[in-house]
Amino acid sequence: MSAIQYVAYAGCLLAAVAEAADPAPCAITAGELRIEARSAPDDGEWGPTLDIEVRDALGPVTRLTAPETRPIEACWWANLDADPAAEFVIGLGAAGENPGGARVYEWDGSHLVPTPLAALPEAGAFRFVVRGDRLWAVPTGASQAGVAPSYRFDAGAWAAPAGEDGRAMPPVKP
Repeated sequence: MSAIQYVAYAGCLLAAVAEAADPAPCAITAGELRIEARSAPDDGEWGPTLDIEVRDALGPVTRLTAPETRPIEACWWANLDADPAAEFVIGLGAAGENPGGARVYEWDGSHLVPTPLAALPEAGAFRFVVRGDRLWAVPTGASQAGVAPSYRFDAGAWAAPAGEDGRAMPPVKP
């Protein structure tokens, strides 16, 4: 969204100029679609929000606004569940006492539909990333028991990689 700057001289309106909008911290081009996500500050009415807009060559297709206090770290376009519909994934950083997390939205052809994520099997500080059409929760440091495992979101649940001890991805720095 652009803000309007009004230019006046001696009480007369001379021009209304659209100021450049802040760049979206997360923008993806997926085929004909351009998807932008940005954090919006508390406006006094709704509180802090996450705003997502989907556009095509003709203009806006859909827009979604959701309450969110955590900052956007990254986003991805992936097919997490190997069905015909792709997902828009947003990795969120920690904010205050709210740990980092992820939001997943499935594209149904005209709208982004929120996809709930199951809770992680353990508490801790995680960064969320997509690698190879898989959503991972990667520890940002060691757990109390040593190296914290990475978890992969698969078939609606979080699990350590099959046949491995869960350390498939190295920890990332916060």
